[in-house]
Amino acid sequence: MYRHITLILLSISIIFSAAPVAAENVNFWPGSNSVSSTSVNEIANGINDQVLFATGNGLSIYEDGKWTRLYSKATNKIGYLDGIPYDNYVFCLEYDVYNNLWLGYGGALQIYDGYTQPLTYSYDQRIIPSYAINDLQRIGDQMWIAIGDMGVCCYQNGEWIWLPPYESGLGDATQVTQMAVDYASGSLVVTSNQYYIADGEPHQHVMRPDSLNYPYFDDIVSPYLKSDMYNVRSGAHGGVYLFNRDAIVFYEPKSDTVTPVLRVTQLDREAVRINDLAVAPDNTLVIATNLGVFGVKDNAIVKRLTHKETVLNEIKKVFVDKNNRWWYVNKYLVGYYYDEDTYKGVSAIELPNA
Repeated sequence: MYRHITLILLSISIIFSAAPVAAENVNFWPGSNSVSSTSVNEIANGINDQVLFATGNGLSIYEDGKWTRLYSKATNKIGYLDGIPYDNYVFCLEYDVYNNLWLGYGGALQIYDGYTQPLTYSYDQRIIPSYAINDLQRIGDQMWIAIGDMGVCCYQNGEWIWLPPYESGLGDATQVTQMAVDYASGSLVVTSNQYYIADGEPHQHVMRPDSLNYPYFDDIVSPYLKSDMYNVRSGAHGGVYLFNRDAIVFYEPKSDTVTPVLRVTQLDREAVRINDLAVAPDNTLVIATNLGVFGVKDNAIVKRLTHKETVLNEIKKVFVDKNNRWWYVNKYLVGYYYDEDTYKGVSAIELPNA
């Protein structure tokens, strides 16, 4: 019943929407010809125009208006493609410089070239200390892997290097949960959401390739950086953004400076939660909140998507693909917004002071 009511409301909002003609919202509810689940852990650009979704119910791939759903062979042979996914709960995914797809699970790591059987590493191989894969991040020809509560590993040119927490500068932050690269310097920023770390000790660390101690992590220390800012995203033109539910800051590894960007209350007086952040190619911040999606650029709100534009409230995940589609996820659906003239057709509203 609730789904039928939602569909009616969405239809009405489409008819009376004041959005530019060129703009459109396309929504998908989980089903046999759609995304497999709204439990989306990570979204990534794939080969050509593919968009890949690592979900709690297999791997979903969107391309040219059609969905492909892949499941573990152990539970469902329909859609099974050359051994991926290893497990139906896919934590994370990333392409390396050779267009090999890396998939991380709670107990395994896979590397798939798109043609042959994937390389599947699990605890039987003992190549890395842990196969609980928290995150994957490519830097050039390196693939960095956050593993369980044992720090990070790096794969390059057929060699695996393990950086244990205490020996690599991570200290008590043994469980690295998120990573992002600063494209301007090649620095790697990692974070931890371990709340048992003593008050005052940082949860954020940076590894600079030009450091005399490379590879070694240094603490990021700033009064603007709160201990629970363990969400991190790469900036389109360098630097990284870190955020919690209340605020977003920008970190520049070369200068080692942290700059406040915005607080959630600057978006709307009823906005109380930042749930996710994505960065568009032109450095527009696409922000998922309890009220919907906000686009912020140059200290101004350039777009706002709410239930009036067929996007329901409480967006939990956002992503901007290579075609500049703004993907969003909530507990009901997965969808995207696209507008060729986003910044021409929408009046920018300057952010109020914090």
